[in-house]
Amino acid sequence: MNCQQVREELELLVLDGLQPREKAAVRAHLASCPSCRAMEAEYRELIDRVQAEERPAEPGRELRQSIGWAARRELTAARRRARRLRAGLAAASIAALLVLTFGLAGLWQREPPPDVPSTAAVEEEPDAEPPAERWQHAGAQVVRASSADEMLVRCNTIFLLRLAEFGSNVAAVDAATGATRWQSGVLSFGHLADDEERVFCLSSTRPRQVDLVALDKATGEPLWRFSHSGIRPSHAAAALPIGSDRVSWTAGDTVHLLDARSGDAIWSHRIEGGEPPFALTANRDRLYVFGGGMLTALDARSGDEAWQQALPVDIKQAGRPTLAIAGRHLYISSENGGQLVAFDTSARRVLWHRPVEGGRHLLAHGDAVYVRGGDRVRAFDGATGDPTWARPATGCGPMTLHHGRLCYADTTDQGRLVAVDPATGAETWQIAGVRSCDGFLYAEGTGYFKTQDGIVHAIAMNIR
Repeated sequence: MNCQQVREELELLVLDGLQPREKAAVRAHLASCPSCRAMEAEYRELIDRVQAEERPAEPGRELRQSIGWAARRELTAARRRARRLRAGLAAASIAALLVLTFGLAGLWQREPPPDVPSTAAVEEEPDAEPPAERWQHAGAQVVRASSADEMLVRCNTIFLLRLAEFGSNVAAVDAATGATRWQSGVLSFGHLADDEERVFCLSSTRPRQVDLVALDKATGEPLWRFSHSGIRPSHAAAALPIGSDRVSWTAGDTVHLLDARSGDAIWSHRIEGGEPPFALTANRDRLYVFGGGMLTALDARSGDEAWQQALPVDIKQAGRPTLAIAGRHLYISSENGGQLVAFDTSARRVLWHRPVEGGRHLLAHGDAVYVRGGDRVRAFDGATGDPTWARPATGCGPMTLHHGRLCYADTTDQGRLVAVDPATGAETWQIAGVRSCDGFLYAEGTGYFKTQDGIVHAIAMNIR
């Protein structure tokens, strides 16, 4: 389980409302994540304090506001998740406990403390004051264009490429302070990925050989190295973790599935008909590989080819192909554009295709697909291909989704970070003066971005 999944279950955990299997999974994550443990402690402290208190005749104003806002926050969070009945029941239990103990029925209409923005303001309006910068971390590697895998934020740690004497190394940075926790001695050219215990990166220490390297998340020590010879670094893709114990990697014209714990090959499959570079994505028990106009589906367990199909439309191969998947819909383009293709993986047919200026980055979510290329960010209906909106957006960075907002960097003039409503394209907030070719990341009330001078910035934000 990741941090977001665990935090959606914490109320149920402290109220003993999880099934044994779910409880074990949450506990396993808490054992290795101090940030999530701290949040669990806050929930337990709230419940313990409420249960321990005798009902006062007139609670103090500070206590009333504190408890009232905490209950309102729990109800608001539960409503976001309460399509599941049990989440709604968990929040109802917390709220009922508070009401019975303190008799705070009238507090739901009170204003929150001055330092806590109202729920409506947090969700619907940008911050009135400029966001405060918490820290800066210099020395990060800068590339012309990122594929959103040069920097990762996981719980309380940022993983990034940091400049070293002879190249770049993977480094772990404390997300709260910006202090370096470790810097691996492994030379890497990026394409970071991770699972619960490991960080995966690519390394090339010999001509025409690329290595997939697994690093210990806690220490940065190399755990194993898997080599593939006879290819250029540009023909190696980022690792794709599959569950908690497997990782897939495409090198040249071959897809490898490895044991994530040992680095041993489970199977390898050479793609016939296509040509590198390939792009790889996964959905349930299938891996999808695209390159040279050929789409191949592999069984993720055995590596056997389920089917292969040439696309009946031209996708330029002057750059790396780009893929995005949502449900059974797979979207395909190329860094240099040509066509955006929607493919139904169940029916094995092209749903639609549209000409696009560029497809440097694709992002699929729900029933929509978003494309960044040329000088635009565009949104299309995933089922029909009908364009829904387009916005000017000069630059090279990827798009990311955070709390229902589509975020990207626009390098026009002095640059800025922009967040828009993914349904309408309407701008919801911006941060001026930011020039970046990397993705905007957000966690724990803090936004992170890397500017073109190699500085990682952490800024206090409230987007929910």
